[in-house]
Amino acid sequence: MPDGQDVKAVATDAKEAASEVGKGRPGTIARSWLWKISPGCLILFPVDASYALSGASTWFDRGGDPYVQGLL
Repeated sequence: MPDGQDVKAVATDAKEAASEVGKGRPGTIARSWLWKISPGCLILFPVDASYALSGASTWFDRGGDPYVQGLL
């Protein structure tokens, strides 16, 4: 298990990466996080889409619906 310093360093890197992506200028830190997150998104999107198309509702769909509908 990582020690407290490692956890703080990861949290700091994650915040910096989110800031870089939010500004539209992902730097080295953001790219390293995006590379790690992308495969999970590629797997989860089709799974969630199959639930949505079948009429089943998941907690993710119910939580994301108000946000997505607010964008329209």
